[in-house]
Amino acid sequence: GHGPPQPNAPAYPHGQPGYPPQGQPGYPPQGQPGYHPQGQPGYAPQGQPGYHPQGQPGYPPQGQPGYQPQGQPGYPPQGQPGYPPQGQPGYPPQGQPGYPPQGQPGYHPPGQPGYPPQGQPGYPPQGQPGHPHGGVPQPEPGKPVQFHGEVDNPTYMGSDIAGEDLPEDHSAPEPTAKPADPSQFGRISGYENTGYANASAPPLPPPNAPPSYDELFKEENRPREDFTSAGAIPTEDQAREALLQYVGQHCCYGKGAVNDLVFTNIKPSSGLHYVLETFTEMRSTAWTQAPYRGGHVDGPQFGVPPPAWSIASNFSNLFQTEVKTYEVPHTASIVQCHQCFSSGFIRCHRCYGRGSNRCISCHGTGHRTTHRDGHAHRATCFSCHGRGRKRCLTCRGHGMITCPTCQGYRQLKNFIELTVKYENHAEEYILEKTDMPDHLIKNVQGKTLFEQKLPRCWPMRTFPEPDINQCSNNLIMKHLDAYKMTNIIMQRQTLRAVPVSECAYTWKGDSKRYWVYGNEHQVYCPDYPQTCCWGCNIL
Repeated sequence: GHGPPQPNAPAYPHGQPGYPPQGQPGYPPQGQPGYHPQGQPGYAPQGQPGYHPQGQPGYPPQGQPGYQPQGQPGYPPQGQPGYPPQGQPGYPPQGQPGYPPQGQPGYHPPGQPGYPPQGQPGYPPQGQPGHPHGGVPQPEPGKPVQFHGEVDNPTYMGSDIAGEDLPEDHSAPEPTAKPADPSQFGRISGYENTGYANASAPPLPPPNAPPSYDELFKEENRPREDFTSAGAIPTEDQAREALLQYVGQHCCYGKGAVNDLVFTNIKPSSGLHYVLETFTEMRSTAWTQAPYRGGHVDGPQFGVPPPAWSIASNFSNLFQTEVKTYEVPHTASIVQCHQCFSSGFIRCHRCYGRGSNRCISCHGTGHRTTHRDGHAHRATCFSCHGRGRKRCLTCRGHGMITCPTCQGYRQLKNFIELTVKYENHAEEYILEKTDMPDHLIKNVQGKTLFEQKLPRCWPMRTFPEPDINQCSNNLIMKHLDAYKMTNIIMQRQTLRAVPVSECAYTWKGDSKRYWVYGNEHQVYCPDYPQTCCWGCNIL
């Protein structure tokens, strides 16, 4: 035999007699002159000494001569050294030989890294298993999923389709929006204790503590109390005219008694009606969700959310209850709908995804038995026309309905919502000393004796009736304590005098009385003496 070539000696051809086998002493190192490329005559057969395993030094690069095609003998098994990682060149496309079966290690669900892009080879056709939205065309972002017209074959492809047509059940409850998933809400600085919209949100205390009683009511700051006089007393003619109008409103009251009665006394008085109003502002926050219809999303990346009480809000009118809501800046984010899994639809609750219901007329047979001429006849069901089932009226045959949570938009916008409630709290006290029911003076006109409107009203103390002064003090102290967790914007106390006249009279020897009250001269007459007219039968 021949020894190895000497330095600077000319190389002799491969494959000629006397050339040392590859891998034996004397064979030139890889990459040096005289080394035989893999796959060419003289290269060691696969599996023999001198053959380089795929992926090891010496194995030809993928796509170069000598590289073994995927799936052919010599290609490394999936998961073994030399097999290309998923998503890298050389990995088989989904659905081709070598791609792992669905549900096995290495299989990537739709929408995850490694799953082929929609519309590319390996992506399952719409309506086939593996397509993330079944057979429903997906609209552009910011537009809802819509189902057009009636269809004979359902487009719902979920795994929870009922195994058979079920009877029509129009009592099935309508699906409602699914409660929010707490894991979808993040933690926002300054709002760590914020709950969810479906839970009662406690009010947020105002940033400044309310002033003390001594700070509010310093005697040197007490405003002046001026009271006006009560209204005029009705005359006998006015009292008789008021009773006549009252009788005219009752079909079974006779007018003769009004004309013949004789007044014995008209005793005037005033009913006092005191009202305290406290107009407050209360704020609370809660996480909420709404269908995302597109547009700007003001998330935490745009800044730190401001405190709830620093967000500007204004009421429309003083002493008028109203509720306003605001999105807290820099708290929004977009998530996939947790009820429909971002498809925009859910299974129909009436047909359970089948798109049709069993016909209740023929019980699904498609035929009915009729009796004619004493014989039974088999006839096609007139209701389902022999099909045995009828298109679902709720989903119109699609087997699915719009998701009630995202309303078909597939995405939800999470944000913290600020609720500002302006509320007018009113309490009243009536002082009326006659036998007439007290509540009657609430809704009639009188004369305002005193009115005070201040951020904090002062308790009255100089009115001639002590009960009114005491009531004013009690209610003001009560409101200051009851609404200390709110922002008290304004208070107003009002005292009205409503004229009340007790009219005593006689008619046919009987002594009776009635009351005329209010500036409108309303009448309270519980025992009018002539309560039936001619031709009226009273049971």
